[in-house]
This record gives sequence, C-alpha cells and structure tokens, in this order.
Amino acid sequence: MSISDKFIDAGGIKFQYREAGESGKIIVFLHGAGGQSPKASRFPAMLGERHRVLFPSRPGFDQTPIGDCKTQQDVAEAVAQFIAVAAPGQKVHLVAQSAGGAIACWLTIQHPELVESLVLSAPAAFAVRHGPPSGGPPSLAEMAKRLYGEEPAWDSAPSEEEKQQTGKNAQ
Repeated sequence: MSISDKFIDAGGIKFQYREAGESGKIIVFLHGAGGQSPKASRFPAMLGERHRVLFPSRPGFDQTPIGDCKTQQDVAEAVAQFIAVAAPGQKVHLVAQSAGGAIACWLTIQHPELVESLVLSAPAAFAVRHGPPSGGPPSLAEMAKRLYGEEPAWDSAPSEEEKQQTGKNAQ
C-alpha cells in the first residue's frame, strides 16, 4: 500500500496531507499535538487497505501554514474547506487523535453536512487540567513515547527530521 504526500489549496491555505487507499469510505484523520505520524508508521497503510484515508496536517503544523486561524473554530473551518476540496460532495468519517479532538468536535458542530461519523481517540479536548505543566516541555524521547506508545508499529524508526518536526509541532 503506497502512501502519497500531497498538497492542496483549500480556503486560502495550502494544506500538506498524506493519502492512503483509493477506494472505500473516506476517512479523514486529524492528528494530535505532535503533527503527522512518521512516514514509516503502519496504521495509515492498514487503514488504506479498505478505505480512502486523508491525513491533513492541521493549520500551523508540519508544512501547513496557519493562515488566518486564531481559534479552534477557525481551524475547524479551514479543515472543513480541506474536506470540501479533497472529497467534494462526500460525507467523511472523521477520526481525531488527542488534540485533534477539539477541532473534530467543532467541525462536526459547524459542518454536519460533511461528517458521516465522528470517532475521538484519547481526546485531549476533554482533559482535566490541574495547573500548568511542571518541569517544562518533555524531551523528544518522552514526546515520542507519549504519542506512539512503548512499542510503536512502524516499518522503520522516524528520521531525525521527523523527530525534530514532532518536537516543534508539540511546542
């Protein structure tokens, strides 16, 4: 299963995204605070075996500029524009991980005509905060462990460039 890196203009933003699969129901996967998963991650190809899967980098992450987005609702609107261009006339199955959860909820509220179903995976949107984090931001190794678990499923470890981009996204 090949995964393609692509760019698409939508709503005045040039979105970077990955695409897996060519047929089946369309899934749009919204990443968490670390941005896109490493290229060698196995789950995009696994999902692409039965579905067409779009993995947009949200505004302000990876190579997608933030544009005029200032609020979560603005980001949700931008992602809605991405869906309208990348999957015209289609309702999608929206899957959101961690910090992508809040965006997915707003998108579903603002654009129910675009969303067939919504799945939230460990949604940070509903996390209870008990004050500011202590000790500063986590190391790249700790961030990778938090994002991908103890034994992540990928064909090869992320490149140094991907690790640095994940750290930049998370900050």
